[in-house]
Amino acid sequence: MPNLSWNFSRSPDGTGPSWLDYLRDPARSQVLSDEPADIVRALVNRLPASTLRLLGSPESLEAIFGSLSHPSNGLLDPTGIRLSAAFTWSRGEVLASMGGMLVPTVELMADARSQAQSEAVQLFQVAREAFLERYFTESLEALNGALNTGSSLNAAGRLVWRIHLLRALVLLGSVDNTDPQIINPPQAEQSFLMAARYARSDYPLDAARALLGAGWAAYVQENGEANYRMRAAMTYTDEAHDLDSDLAEAQFQSAKFRMALGETDPALHSLRWLPVKERVMLLKASADGDFNRYIGKLEGFLSALRELNVWSIWLKERRTADCWTCIGILGSATGKTMNS
Repeated sequence: MPNLSWNFSRSPDGTGPSWLDYLRDPARSQVLSDEPADIVRALVNRLPASTLRLLGSPESLEAIFGSLSHPSNGLLDPTGIRLSAAFTWSRGEVLASMGGMLVPTVELMADARSQAQSEAVQLFQVAREAFLERYFTESLEALNGALNTGSSLNAAGRLVWRIHLLRALVLLGSVDNTDPQIINPPQAEQSFLMAARYARSDYPLDAARALLGAGWAAYVQENGEANYRMRAAMTYTDEAHDLDSDLAEAQFQSAKFRMALGETDPALHSLRWLPVKERVMLLKASADGDFNRYIGKLEGFLSALRELNVWSIWLKERRTADCWTCIGILGSATGKTMNS
């Protein structure tokens, strides 16, 4: 079987290992670092040879990953503005260190218009420091305290969305945060949605990532009922892509959720329209459990896409050759050459 444990996939009937089980499983495949070589190794591990042939050599995939990753953090793209193909929600804490979440405390304090808002800023800073030091219980306590400083907090939109986003990341959990007393995907979903609501007007890219998180938080909720919360997960994820059309992770996540629902044709079709530079997402899909339930269709899609790419290259070369032929004919007719 492919390396299904690199990214979480819920069971079709809703009775398999939970998100928390996945995070706490010592046998879960670990990526040694965020370096492209380690990420590619984790992705191609135990992939069927037939699938790997359609994707390319590990060396070429490593080179592509390297070109699409930030030099100091492989979970981000080269600009540091968006997530890279290496991102998974088990490493969701990276959202706390990008975009609008990087604003200095002094700027938030300057926006405070009341004592309650100043107190909320101070608690947010305590929570942010505790989060970075992996004291998640203390971080959550400070965030809850910040939200309880009074109704005037909602008027401080620049602050409140950051509180909700950080709270959502704590409640969602990660490989470093596996405390069952903390992890609560339904509450994480609501906090992600609140973050998106308050960030949407001034920080649309952060709002898009918050909606992406809401989609994931809905996806990992299971109660033994097949497809529980799946439609909500897809809606949030599609809204994230509407807010940020360059967020390739939203295209991947939407396709993953559709594969989980058995909607294979629209799922694979959506990957067909990934930007060429983001086609490395196809490797990510090939190592994912939701896609691998339909391995035949996945390999058929990869094969067709490979043939289409070859055909496109041939057409491009043909057009170039025809263009030079036309130039030659035109030159003969006018008595001129390219050198005259």
